Amino acid sequence: MAARNVGRVYLCGRMTNTPGFSFHVFDAVAGELRERGIEVVTPSELDSPSSRQAARASEGGDADAYYAATGESRGVLMGRDVRIVIDDVDCVVVIPGWRKSRGARLETFAAWLHDRPVLYYPTLRRVPFAALLSAWVGRSGRWES
Repeated sequence: MAARNVGRVYLCGRMTNTPGFSFHVFDAVAGELRERGIEVVTPSELDSPSSRQAARASEGGDADAYYAATGESRGVLMGRDVRIVIDDVDCVVVIPGWRKSRGARLETFAAWLHDRPVLYYPTLRRVPFAALLSAWVGRSGRWES
């Protein structure tokens, strides 16, 4: 499949509570998009080598255990990633399962607030606003009174 002119993309998906924080999934998707000629930023490649090793070694993707091993909190990591979405990329590409991730929902919300398209992987078709809204507030019902 030929590259679409999507610019520089940020990969977004579920990491916490998945084996190895899903680094293998992020790495594979990033590789496939790069083969299409697309420039990719992925959170799995932003960590230090020791943090990356700790994440890959995690059987269950436990965020508290990761923090204990690395000293990197969810807030620090999410702050870094949201800044990248707002300042450094042209769009966000969501990996299947992204709706189950609080971080991915935050990243897609930041993208929407800053007029960055959110695209489905692998088609690179735009995620409709109704699907984004459903992911942000509809799935858990937390925001309903």
